[in-house]
Amino acid sequence: LTVKLPMNRSQLADYLNVSRPSMSREMARMKDEGIIDYYLSAVKILDFDKLKKCCE
Repeated sequence: LTVKLPMNRSQLADYLNVSRPSMSREMARMKDEGIIDYYLSAVKILDFDKLKKCCE
């Protein structure tokens, strides 16, 4: 599943009430672990089960 985000990363970080560097680190970690992939404003979910575990 690929989702195109309607905002840039700074706006997304503000929306989620987190710092942009923290959000970027977490996204990079999930990319390294094969959970997601991303390019610009598109995020592709690669492993739904691992993503669910991140949210618990």
